Amino acid sequence: MNARRLASGLGGAGVIAVLVALLSPPPAGAVPALTPTSAQVRIAVTGLSPTVITRNTTVRMSGLITNTTNQTLTEPILRLQAGQPLRSRAALARADARPPLDSVGICDFHSLGPALAPHQTRPFSTACGAKRLGLSTAGVYPLLVNINAVQADGSSARVGEMHTYLPFFPIRPRAPVRVSWMWPVVDQPRQLLSGDFTDNSLATSFGPTGRLYRVVRSALDAPADVPLLVPIDPNLVVAAATMAAPDHAYRVRRPTSRAAIAAGRTNASAWLGLLRALIARPGVTVLALPYGNPDIVALRRAGLSDEIGRAFARGGAVLASNLGVTDAARIAWPPGGELDAATLYALAPEQFAGIILAPDALRDGAPSPTPVAALRGLNTNTEALITDATLDTLIRPVYTGGFRLNEQRFAAELAAIAASPGTASQTVLVAPAPRFDPGDRLAAMVRISATVPWAQTEPINSLIDSPPVDAGPLVYPRSSGSAELPSSVTEELAAAAHALTDFAGALDNNAVEATLAPAYDTLLSASSASWRTDPAGADAFRSEVSNRIRALTEQVFIVQPAQGTYSLASSGSPLVVTVENTLDSAITVRINITARGTAGFRVHPASSYVIPAHGRPTIKVPASVERSGVFGVSVRLSTPGGTQLGPVVDVQVRSTAYGRVALGITFGALTLLFVLVIRRLYRRLRPRPSAPATSSAPATSGAPGSPPS
Repeated sequence: MNARRLASGLGGAGVIAVLVALLSPPPAGAVPALTPTSAQVRIAVTGLSPTVITRNTTVRMSGLITNTTNQTLTEPILRLQAGQPLRSRAALARADARPPLDSVGICDFHSLGPALAPHQTRPFSTACGAKRLGLSTAGVYPLLVNINAVQADGSSARVGEMHTYLPFFPIRPRAPVRVSWMWPVVDQPRQLLSGDFTDNSLATSFGPTGRLYRVVRSALDAPADVPLLVPIDPNLVVAAATMAAPDHAYRVRRPTSRAAIAAGRTNASAWLGLLRALIARPGVTVLALPYGNPDIVALRRAGLSDEIGRAFARGGAVLASNLGVTDAARIAWPPGGELDAATLYALAPEQFAGIILAPDALRDGAPSPTPVAALRGLNTNTEALITDATLDTLIRPVYTGGFRLNEQRFAAELAAIAASPGTASQTVLVAPAPRFDPGDRLAAMVRISATVPWAQTEPINSLIDSPPVDAGPLVYPRSSGSAELPSSVTEELAAAAHALTDFAGALDNNAVEATLAPAYDTLLSASSASWRTDPAGADAFRSEVSNRIRALTEQVFIVQPAQGTYSLASSGSPLVVTVENTLDSAITVRINITARGTAGFRVHPASSYVIPAHGRPTIKVPASVERSGVFGVSVRLSTPGGTQLGPVVDVQVRSTAYGRVALGITFGALTLLFVLVIRRLYRRLRPRPSAPATSSAPATSGAPGSPPS
C-alpha cells in the first residue's frame, strides 16, 4: 500500500503511526518469516548484481513474482532488508536453517504495479544502495526480499519473501579462499561386449541439449586461466569413438531409426572434438578413471583386487590411445569418495599421489584450513584430498528462488570462509557428483571463484604439495557397505574373472590382449558403481561376459571319432586323440581320460599339449590295457588350470591285445605245461634198471660146511 491512500483514510496521528510502522526497521523477532505454506506470492530471482559490492554500489535485483492463491492481491509492494553480517560458515548454515529477523538496513517499499490476479506471474525489478542496506564491515549480509499486499479481506500483510546473501568486503581480504575445481566427465556403461548399445541415449546426451554436452561446454566457457581437474570415464570415450566411427553405423539393441543413428554419429564426433579442446586447454589436468568406474570396494571384497589394478591400467591406456593423454594425474577417486582400509591397501601398488575422499570418509571430518590429510597406516606418499560437501551441493542446478540465487549462495559460502577469523588462507576442493548436470550457468560459479576478491583458483598439484593435516583414520560406515553392489552380483563376477584369468593363462601371451580384452572390459562395465542403485542394469553385461567365455571355450574341442571307437593293437599302444583349435591363437591344453567303471584300462597322468591356432593335430596319449575287450572311456579337454574346453566326449576303446598280467599268466601256464610234458617224456623214455641173474644148475645136498664136490 502507499502513503497517499493511508493519508486519505486516516487522521494525522494515524498517518504518522502507520508510516512509522511501515518505514522504520522492525525489532528483532517482530516479523516472523513466512513458511512455504503461508507464502501467497512465490519469488524467482533471475538477476542480482553486482556480485562484488563496494560502498557506493547500487544493488539491483530482478525476477518474477507469482500469486499462488485463488484471490486477488492488490497494491503489492516490495522492499529489501539486510541483516547483521555473518563471518563464519557455521553462522551461514544457521541462517540457512533459520533466517535472522534483525536488520541493519532497510530500503523503501516500492510498488510492484497493479493488483496480482490469482495465479498471475509478473516481472519485477528493484534497486537499493549499499549504504542504505547498512553494508559497512566485512562479512556476509543476509538479504530479505519482502513483499506486502492487501488481501481479499482488506488486511495488509507480508505475502511473500525470499532470502539470499550479499558478500561485502570494503578492502580486499588478506587471505582469500583458494578453490580447486574438479569437472567429471562420466556416464554409466552403455556399450556391450558385442559392440551393441543398450540404448541410444548417448546420442541425445552428446547433442547441444544434452547433459554430457553441457558438462564439456560449461568447462570450456569457464575463464581460460582457471585450472581444472577433469576425471574422464574411459568407457564413455570408447563409446563415443564407436558412435563417431565413419566407416560403419553403430548398433542399438532397442529399435532405433537410421536418422537417430546418423544424429548420434554427428553428435558423438562433435562432442569428442569439444573434449579434445578441453583437454588441450592450459590449466586442465586429466584424471583417468578406472575403466567402467567399478565399485572397487565391492570388487576387493569378492577377491578381485587384480581386476582393480587392471581397471586403472586399462583406463589410462584408453585415454592415451583415443585422446593422446599421456600425463594423467596419479590420483584416484573411489565411488562415493569412500574406502575401507583393506581396499586402500589394495590400491597401494598403484602409487597414487592422492585419493579424493568425501569429508565423512575420515574420522575427523570437520572443516580444516586445508583439504589435504594424511592416510594413516599407508607407508607411501599417498594423501587424502578431501572434497567440500557444502560447495558440492551448492553447484547443483536446483535451488529455491532461481539459479541466480544458487550462484549468490556459492559466492556467500566462499566469502564466509574468507571472513572467518584467522590469517591463514583456507583451501577448498569442489567435486561435483560423477554424473552431475551443470545446467546452463555453472560456469558462472567457476568465474566467481576466479574473479571475486575473496577467492582465487588453484591447481590440484598445489593441493598435493601442501602439508597434510591429521584427520583421523578411514571410516567406512555400515551404510556405505550396504550401498555396494550386492554379493550375488560380485560372486558371479568373481567366477567370470576366474574363468577369464585361467583361459588367459592357457593362451599365447601375445594373443591375450586381442582375444580377451573385450571380455575384461565388459566385466569391468558389469562391476560399475553405476549399478549400485540399479543392479539389474548390469545383467546384460554379465550375460555377455558369460556368453563370451562359453564361446571361447567351445572353440577348442575333442574331435569325435568317426565310428565312436578307438582301437588299440597292443597293450602299450597310445590312444590317438584329435584336438581342433579354431582360435586365432595357440592354446595349451590337457587331455584327461577316465575309464567308466571298467578294470583293465589305464591312462597315464595328463600332460600339457600346445595346439596351434586353427590347428587340428592328433595327439598320442599314453595308455595301457590289461586285457582284451571293449572299454568305455570319457575324454575331457581342459586348460592347465582346469577350465573345461568343449564338451566331454564319451567313446569306446577296443583292444585285441593282452596286458602284462594276462601275458604273464599265459606264459606261466605254457611254461608249466612245457615242464610237465618234458617230465612225462623223460619218465617215459629213460632206461629201466636190469633184473638179478638166476642159476640153472640143480642144487646139491651136503652137510653144511662141506666143500663142494
